[in-house]
Amino acid sequence: MAAFASSISSILDHIIVSIPLFQPELALMIAFVCSIFCSLFIDRIWKQSSFAITIIGLLLSLYFLFDQNSLFTGESGFFEMIN
Repeated sequence: MAAFASSISSILDHIIVSIPLFQPELALMIAFVCSIFCSLFIDRIWKQSSFAITIIGLLLSLYFLFDQNSLFTGESGFFEMIN
């Protein structure tokens, strides 16, 4: 247990550095929640709001995916579980 307690800060630092690899997934989750919100409340005013939010979320996720460019840089995260 003492060995784990002494290395916890380096483990947490590695996890915090790896979090930006989840940007595409976070964009999709936020777009999903916003699309549900728009379909419940804003579709009465603007019929295409949930469709527009969905398309914007997909494009934003695609941008983050290409911006990440992990396939070419060899960047990995979470102790090389994500490449």
